[in-house]
Amino acid sequence: MPKRYYLGTDISHDHLAVATNEIAQCNKAWLDYWSPAVGKFPFKLETNRYTHIGAFHVFHFLKPEEVIPGLMVIESALMPGGKVYILTANPQTMAYG
Repeated sequence: MPKRYYLGTDISHDHLAVATNEIAQCNKAWLDYWSPAVGKFPFKLETNRYTHIGAFHVFHFLKPEEVIPGLMVIESALMPGGKVYILTANPQTMAYG
């Protein structure tokens, strides 16, 4: 089984710092597999690099013409068999409004 590599992206350095701190508190060794990236999605990612990508509260901020290119970026960045987790705000989530 390949090593697991995790990608976290956000437009906020502060949000990524919180995520990085939480990961370090769980297990500092996990930081070797954690790649925080600051920027507005979608942006270019290394091909076949990640076993998991989480897009939490991202897609509902995209313009309609950015959704398909964003999904294509994620697809190409995942290793074969990789998983993507997408969560968007909607009226049935507590994060909505």
